[in-house]
Amino acid sequence: MINHIMDTINKINELFLQANKVTRPKVISTKPVMLVLNNDTLTLFKYGEIVDTIDLQLKDYHIIKSICHYICGHVNGLITDDSLDNQILEFIKANKKLFEFDGIKYWCHLTEICRTKKINHDILACAMKHTAIIYQKELHDLVQRFKATVDYNDWNQIVVIVTGPPSPRPGHSAKQYFSRLTGTSDMFYEPAQDEKINKRHRKLFYVENIYDMDKILDVVGQLLLERTRYDQIVNMETDILSYDTDEYLKRVCGK
Repeated sequence: MINHIMDTINKINELFLQANKVTRPKVISTKPVMLVLNNDTLTLFKYGEIVDTIDLQLKDYHIIKSICHYICGHVNGLITDDSLDNQILEFIKANKKLFEFDGIKYWCHLTEICRTKKINHDILACAMKHTAIIYQKELHDLVQRFKATVDYNDWNQIVVIVTGPPSPRPGHSAKQYFSRLTGTSDMFYEPAQDEKINKRHRKLFYVENIYDMDKILDVVGQLLLERTRYDQIVNMETDILSYDTDEYLKRVCGK
């Protein structure tokens, strides 16, 4: 009897999973506007179809950031191979203008750190601020280009997807930008109540460690499906068992 009912349970689960799988693309196709930031590529979707794909121009950003990573790796002892030092020093000297920001010509300080392997927090902070602003300006310019091609009412229902590594550290650059675009709470940003109301139909998703577009859309399609269909039955902002689990653990653990 137990085996018989378990066969039925397995069939129920298969039906449930298949129904979700079939419905996910349909949910995606109902969204007027979606933006997917996959690594350094931004893709615009309208009703589930790709309209445009453009690479962010981040060459300078990656150069400065990578050199800072290299220097930090030497300073903290993580990198011991200094065979690239001369190439990096030559590059910095040949491209001094690249390492100027906010009136500070920090190229000379970078070369000094590279040679001595002694940290200079102010200079590294300057370089990091430089890269952050390069990234934000490029991302904003591209988002605005896409926005100009979209109806205002459609834009106000935008779904944004950001891909990245698992368990990103708080303050992820793209997530901070899109938190403001979608009126979503972030460690560094809490939208005012009127902004939350005005942008309540906008959605932001972070997809961890998946970079294949079909799989990205599959994951977000499931999340959207849960919010549009299952949310009518139970709050899907959290795990379906979260509140009952919390209530039980408070009772048995006393906290």
